[in-house]
Amino acid sequence: MERAQVDAAKRAVFGLSTPNFPAMFGGDAIESLETTLERATVTANGAWIFHLADGSTWRQIDNTRVANPRTRQGEEVRVRKAALGSYFLNLGSNRAVRVRRE
Repeated sequence: MERAQVDAAKRAVFGLSTPNFPAMFGGDAIESLETTLERATVTANGAWIFHLADGSTWRQIDNTRVANPRTRQGEEVRVRKAALGSYFLNLGSNRAVRVRRE
């Protein structure tokens, strides 16, 4: 397996509840992911679901207010590891929201 394939596999499983993939693939785990927003939808309880260009989907799990992401397709998104197995998502330069991968 080539290094580029290993890196792509690590990005694909970033945020999923998985066995210890860094040990399987060797090297360090990915600490953050940068991509763009493909689209965003809102749930009945007001939480946002972010669909990213890399194919991953992230659901907001806190009550942080988000400036309407529906109008921000193509904007940069950064997802990074937080404490206790959680993740933060930044949409552009806005404040981070706590998310989990679906």
